[in-house]
Amino acid sequence: MTAAAALALAAALCGSARAEVVVQDVRWSLAAGKDGKRGPYVEASRWAQPPAARIAGRPRAVVTLANLGRGAEPGVLVRCAVSARLFRVGDAKAEGVWSVPFWTDEKRIPFLRGAQVKRVVVDDPTLGAYLQKMFRAGFWVDALRIQVMVDPRAGEGLERHIMERDLAVDARPPASAP
Repeated sequence: MTAAAALALAAALCGSARAEVVVQDVRWSLAAGKDGKRGPYVEASRWAQPPAARIAGRPRAVVTLANLGRGAEPGVLVRCAVSARLFRVGDAKAEGVWSVPFWTDEKRIPFLRGAQVKRVVVDDPTLGAYLQKMFRAGFWVDALRIQVMVDPRAGEGLERHIMERDLAVDARPPASAP
């Protein structure tokens, strides 16, 4: 084996032992309950929530992280931002407009073992207050968007470190036929 081939093999072996934490998936889930009690969370791609001062159900996101390396990764930082697509209540033809994020957060994962997959719950405590404020102003949401990023380390790319997922909100009454 030549020296160059030995060096390439050693670099490949060292690279595979190095940890790299990526965002594997982001899913929305809803907790809907009866009589004002919150029920269990179930995965959802749509949320039936017409404009109202009180919201039924409670959306949250579940982020799946994966350590692709064999080595442990300490101090993983996950950044999140939640935005809403707003429309004027009563205007059935108005197209929604994405707002700036109304909530941002950071989640710290103290330690992720090699080849470990971990689910992180992102629960926005300000969503109810934000929706009430928009309702009083005459606006409502027809979609929510979460953007998630795992802080990359030196030498890593960003391709698998950032992901976003939308949750459609069924907020408008069906359009009547002309």
